[in-house]
Amino acid sequence: MGPKSKFFLLLGSGIAFIVGVFVFMAPSSEPLPGSLIGPPSLSPDGRLIAFTYGKTVGDNSLLLYDIESEQLRLIDKPSHLFVRRPSFSPDGQHLAVGTYCNEGCDHEEKYYQIATIDLDDSELTFVTSGRAYVRNGPIFSADGGAIFFTAHEIFWRDEWIALNRRWPNDWDESHPATSSGLSKVSLETKEETRLFPNSEHSVRFLGCTVGSATDQGDVYFSAVHPMGGVPEPEVAEIGRKTDTLGYVFRHTGELELQAQNTDWPMSSISSSADGKTQIFVSSPAADRYKYDLFRLVDGNVSQISFLGTHMSYAKISANGQKVVFLADAERRRNWSIWTHNVDTGQTQLTLEYEKIRMFLGLSEEHD
Repeated sequence: MGPKSKFFLLLGSGIAFIVGVFVFMAPSSEPLPGSLIGPPSLSPDGRLIAFTYGKTVGDNSLLLYDIESEQLRLIDKPSHLFVRRPSFSPDGQHLAVGTYCNEGCDHEEKYYQIATIDLDDSELTFVTSGRAYVRNGPIFSADGGAIFFTAHEIFWRDEWIALNRRWPNDWDESHPATSSGLSKVSLETKEETRLFPNSEHSVRFLGCTVGSATDQGDVYFSAVHPMGGVPEPEVAEIGRKTDTLGYVFRHTGELELQAQNTDWPMSSISSSADGKTQIFVSSPAADRYKYDLFRLVDGNVSQISFLGTHMSYAKISANGQKVVFLADAERRRNWSIWTHNVDTGQTQLTLEYEKIRMFLGLSEEHD
């Protein structure tokens, strides 16, 4: 199987996940259809939704939506920063965001960083610095003292060209252009720690997306194509290496594949804070392009939404009562924000694409 064949396998089995990788790696490029609305997240009580809208570094907004009052709020941020994947602190008073800046920024702001934003005064504070790797998808620890995030290693363009290799579609499984792991940063000391890969865990993935951290300190994440370490032979045995699957990094240091992956792809896996309920996006084997929400409780998987359409970036609230996600029920290439009430089983369109554009004062000519 050649490079192109492998790429399309990945795209077909985890399109929502792969789209996310491309967007955060190249924030100043034109987005793929439906990618103007960034991945949403819920406040711990499930009342507020944080998300981004925009396609370039200079055209990127951070917003909050109050589900009860149906009001949108624009969060101030430096215009030269591209922000992505906001997530709430356990007390609901701060957001963690991934940032990108290449020009017009201070040294500590440059490249891909993690920052926090105070929702009272919009003060933005960087908690990482340096060019070590692409940092993305931050989530707070349950005690609010640290942030977990994806550490996505890439060849920078100048280094890649110096090796006389094609950019960016070269594929070399023994030494891929990209690989992802998991890191955390202490908010008190700003010290970064690699959870994997490191001397204990050699595994790295072609890409991974962090979902949530539980009260016990376990981190749930989705990933594709493990290379090395414990998960690789397990995934190879079930023949699912090119699927986006669910994993959990335990607070005790073990890295585990979700056992239910023998039956289900698991994109956008996340967990309630108590660790009792996980949700993920998947599709039946008969039709891999019709996605829905699924719930995992006590080892049992059940389907909880029935849209059968494009869907991605699902995330459950800390209290386990509500799920937020992006979907395009009519397949019109404009995704909107949806929610699912776990208690009532109701799935509904919560914030339309058009309402966001009207709030931001955008016209059709803006596209």
